[in-house]
Amino acid sequence: MKRLSILPLLLLVFAACTHIDYVRRLAVADSLLYVRPDSALTLLRSIPPDRLDTEEKRMRHALLTVEAECHNRIPQRDDSLLRVAVDYFRRTGNKRWEARGEYFHGYVRYNHLKDGGKAVEAYHRAEELAKSVKDNRLLARVYNGMAYMYHCQGISQKADSLYKLVERFSIQVKDTVLWLEALKRQSIYLIEKGKPYYKEAEQKLLQNYEVASRYGYPLYQCSNALTLSQLYSYMRDGERALQFAKIALSLQQKDTTMLATATLLTGEGFYKLGLYDSAFFYFNKTASSSKLQIRSIAYMRLSDIAEKQGNTSKALEYEKLYNRYKEQYQQQSQTTDIQLAEQEWNHVREQQGMRMLIYICIGLILCLFGLFGALEIYRHRIRRRRQMFIEARMQQWMNEHAYLLPASSSPVIVIQTEASVTEVVEVKENRLFDFDTLQVQIRETEVYRKLLRILNYYKRHAGYEEHFTMEDRYALIDIIDRHTHGFTSYLKQACTTLTEEDVYFCCLHLLGLKASQIAVIVEQDRSNIYKRQKALLKDKFKTATKDNLENVLKNI
Repeated sequence: MKRLSILPLLLLVFAACTHIDYVRRLAVADSLLYVRPDSALTLLRSIPPDRLDTEEKRMRHALLTVEAECHNRIPQRDDSLLRVAVDYFRRTGNKRWEARGEYFHGYVRYNHLKDGGKAVEAYHRAEELAKSVKDNRLLARVYNGMAYMYHCQGISQKADSLYKLVERFSIQVKDTVLWLEALKRQSIYLIEKGKPYYKEAEQKLLQNYEVASRYGYPLYQCSNALTLSQLYSYMRDGERALQFAKIALSLQQKDTTMLATATLLTGEGFYKLGLYDSAFFYFNKTASSSKLQIRSIAYMRLSDIAEKQGNTSKALEYEKLYNRYKEQYQQQSQTTDIQLAEQEWNHVREQQGMRMLIYICIGLILCLFGLFGALEIYRHRIRRRRQMFIEARMQQWMNEHAYLLPASSSPVIVIQTEASVTEVVEVKENRLFDFDTLQVQIRETEVYRKLLRILNYYKRHAGYEEHFTMEDRYALIDIIDRHTHGFTSYLKQACTTLTEEDVYFCCLHLLGLKASQIAVIVEQDRSNIYKRQKALLKDKFKTATKDNLENVLKNI
């Protein structure tokens, strides 16, 4: 323990003998804040702010100095320095240090400036920032500060749930100091729940006291000894109450609040044992404490002792003082401010959540409108292209076959722009072509060569390297029309119920392909080809006298 306490001194001596690294000294002070706050403050006060070369380092030094002073129970008269530091870290986007500044802003607001409402706001901002940077150690300290505030104001159940979170995080990040604090506060909550929970609280406190003693944390040794003394006083065990009160008294001589509490509990131990003269000495000593709660309890006990000793007038005098300081203490309560601040913070969070939901809904609606608009534009372009393609094909066909039309007559053409389909209503001409010639001519085209490649590849590998696409279909029909003077028009006139798929299926039969080959091209089973051939002969070409689809097509 002595070796630990002289570590900062050795560091200072070493630094004095060599080049002073103020940045390293700042980091060392930061590491000692929770285990050796007095040493941390000594180091920080040895660093001249003007020797730090950047504003960020100076802001860190200012924030750490406030933290060290708070850990050493040095009162803070205002929060101006903290607000400057927090504002700087917010502007520079350093969320980790901004969270740390907000945490201590909440601590100072509650413990020194007695402004519970502002403390709640600062703690919640620190909580959000710590979560955003995933700093569980800092988040645990924020919860620890909030829990202490709630516990002091009598909101014990909420405080206990937060202390359980602190305990879980402290184990996760292996922070013994945080674990000691959380366990002690849980024990106090158990004591407040009443006699059935005294034994469980005693076990936790004794365990806490043993760990603090083993690792050499006198502050937590003293804190646990005080709580144990109070617990044994409730259990009417005066000897053990006095024992732990004296331990606390021997451990703490600097912290005025702990010293006053230890003195009060020492008097309480003597009071439980019936040693009223000794008790009177310690209670009378405590009556001058600056803490109104400690002072009121001291006067209450002094009144009891005076009454037991038969001094009625003195007992009444002490009772009046007890009532006065109790009333003053209750007037200092910040419970209402804290609860109102909590409600306001929750309301703000709900409003933010509702606004976010509205923004998301509006965004989704706009995206849907945008998507529908884009789809409509795309569909319009597709319709326009198809219409232009059909018109171009019709114009080409008319140019190529104008010689077949009588001079006195002209074809009547109706273009259905909405369906993007062109229908020849009346075309009267004689068919002057031979199907055998068609099969010879079409073999010279790229479409037919692709068809052969698909058949040959399928024959060798039983699979596909390329496919007969929709563009290939249109090209095949167009070639057949050009070499047969518009065969598909004759076909549609002969059988008005044929679909585009039926026309394409019939055109494949004009190429002299077998059913198995057609099955490969359309990528269907051979049995489906036979069924479709029979269906066309039965349902579409009802007047046909032949049972072979190819022959029926050649005789239309």
